[in-house]
Parts: sequence; C-alpha cells; structure tokens
Amino acid sequence: MTETGKRPRGRPSTYSAAVIDKAIDYLNNYEEYGDPVPIAAGFADHIGISRSTLYKWAGEHEDLSDMLCAIQTRQERGLCAGGLKSDYSAVITKLMLSKHGYSDKQILSGPEDGPIEVKTDMVEVARRVAFLLNQGIKEE
Repeated sequence: MTETGKRPRGRPSTYSAAVIDKAIDYLNNYEEYGDPVPIAAGFADHIGISRSTLYKWAGEHEDLSDMLCAIQTRQERGLCAGGLKSDYSAVITKLMLSKHGYSDKQILSGPEDGPIEVKTDMVEVARRVAFLLNQGIKEE
C-alpha cells in the first residue's frame, strides 16, 4: 500500500540503474545491434521494453531522458553525415530528419514578408483565350 492507503495499480516498474548502463552500451554499439543509426525503437528493443514505456520512463527519470536525447543527437548527426555521403536513401534520410526539425519547404512571400499579390488583366486573358480558340478552329 502507498501513503494514501491505496494499492498501486499495474505491474511495478522494472526501471533500474542497469537501464542506463544498457543505454550507454546501445549508444556506443548500436551498429552491432543492427541499427545504422541509433533509434529509440532499437534502444527499447535492446532493453526489452516497448517504445511507449521508454518515453514514459524518460518523463519520470532525468538520467534516462538525457540518454534518450543523446541517442537522438547521435541519430541526427549520423543521418546528416550518411545523407551527405549518400550512404542512406535520400527519402528515408529526409523523413527521419524531419523529426529533428529539418524540412525542405519553401516559404514564399511578397514585399516586406506580406502576401504575394496577383494581378489579372481580364482583357489580356480574353485576348489569349480568343487567340487559342482561333488556333483550334484553323487546325480542323
């Protein structure tokens, strides 16, 4: 029972200091475990837990949160280097780097970051339509 007099629900956590030791091992040897870059799913599999449990524990234990950040940093670095050297598929690299804040979107704007102004001269549009229609009639 807890201090509130209620029984705790669910299984007791299996988190221990050994998890950090396994995190260090995974971070230093992820390639030996079959991962070209360190990934949270690979780490979770290495310690025998689900990815959701990994993130839950990271929210509860600062040392594990720091290790997860180190894994993500190493992943970002590996993806950038591997992508630039064409070691990895460009599509997969781009997808994975989007989780690190990278993107290839273009932001278009007008003067002083305002909207782009489009002016349509309806007389010119009508003239072009008439010309195209006239070309179609001549070809028949």
